[in-house]
Amino acid sequence: MDTPLSFPALPFHALVDSLAARTPTPGGGTGAALAGALGAALGCMAVRFSFGKKGEPGEHDPVLAKIEAALLAAAKALQELSDEDAASFEAVRSARKLPQASDAEKAARSAAIAAATAHSADVPLQTLRVAREAMELIDGALSVLNTRLATDAGSGALLLRAGARCAAWNVLVNLVGDSSAAAETRRGEVAKLLARAEELERRAVAWTDRALAPSS
Repeated sequence: MDTPLSFPALPFHALVDSLAARTPTPGGGTGAALAGALGAALGCMAVRFSFGKKGEPGEHDPVLAKIEAALLAAAKALQELSDEDAASFEAVRSARKLPQASDAEKAARSAAIAAATAHSADVPLQTLRVAREAMELIDGALSVLNTRLATDAGSGALLLRAGARCAAWNVLVNLVGDSSAAAETRRGEVAKLLARAEELERRAVAWTDRALAPSS
């Protein structure tokens, strides 16, 4: 069996070519997760340059160390989700190709499509959750971050917000036509996560703009 392609492991130019190719995968869900991974990584860099910051109490460093570890974990999870998203969509395509010559085959095919589609919605939902949590981590560090890294921390938050928005769309597209209770629950969670991500984006942008303002 061939080893599945890992998009984060590709050279960057090959990744860009893969995203641009006329192929179903990788697509928006993979791009969303990778954008989030970049955002978490930038946030981590800003944290790492903030250890031992002059004029700040030493007790901030252990807190920053926990945020650093959590952002690294988020970046790793988002990279893994970029592959999982593509795999989940390919599973939907495979389910749609199942035979349907008999009633039994039709029933099995319908069940396989439903299960694969549900998973294809759950993967970007997890991307959205992780991206929002990484934004929370950056937000929690803003008060003690080195302001020389303001644009890096702010850019990280914006990339995470973009990844969150794109992931949300990839959840919702898999729920089109589904009025089940499970689908409504997913839609409700998406709305709440996006509202929080939007608030966190505003906070990060305001903090970055203050850091860049000319001294009075």
